Amino acid sequence: MLRSRALPATLLCAALAALAALCPAASRAGALDASASSPDGVHITFAWSYYEDPSNPTGHPEWIGYDVLRRSQADCGPFVRVNATPYPRNPGVNESFSFTETPAANATTYQYQVILVDAGRNQLFLGPQACDCSSHWGWASCPEFSAPIAHGTLTDLGWAVLIQPCPDGCSSGFYISGSQYPALKPYAVSGEMLNFYGQAACGSIEGCALDLDHYEVAACAPTASRHTTWGAVKAIYR
Repeated sequence: MLRSRALPATLLCAALAALAALCPAASRAGALDASASSPDGVHITFAWSYYEDPSNPTGHPEWIGYDVLRRSQADCGPFVRVNATPYPRNPGVNESFSFTETPAANATTYQYQVILVDAGRNQLFLGPQACDCSSHWGWASCPEFSAPIAHGTLTDLGWAVLIQPCPDGCSSGFYISGSQYPALKPYAVSGEMLNFYGQAACGSIEGCALDLDHYEVAACAPTASRHTTWGAVKAIYR
């Protein structure tokens, strides 16, 4: 079993907010950070925070709150809204929220997304200068790491390996770097299919990094969805 700890997403976005304060003219007004986990093995908690640069406020009075969407990676169904009313935004301040639930099935990975909404609960896209919204996803299974977060083959990028998801799956193309990279390079050569278990941290220009807990050789399981390409991953997470 492989274990290592990457920079937590919360610390990453806090650092982004600090840089924004130093360089307000060349950076974003705020940063969104999200993650999901199952620390007690019974519930899944999806948490997110918004960090605003006090010298470069985000503005956007039409942005009134947040909605949480969820889907199961077991059936690759559509995202559904899980909160009855929007979580209200408090303009001009740093704020944190969480949504906790008992999942419908154990040993299943659920993908969560937080979106910015207006009064009509329409999703807002504020643009890169208003918000670094690249870290609005979270993945978790219950108990923790009981289901793969991704499955597929590996491509060697020279500094990391990139997961190329199975053609019929809906997992994302995470990259794995650091101390875990050398052990995974041979699988990029062999082309073997693997299940990957761990926690994702999104927010960098490269996409979403996977902090790997363990992996196993396993064939792709057929699911009804489309293939996610590396280009698509970068477009989503930038």
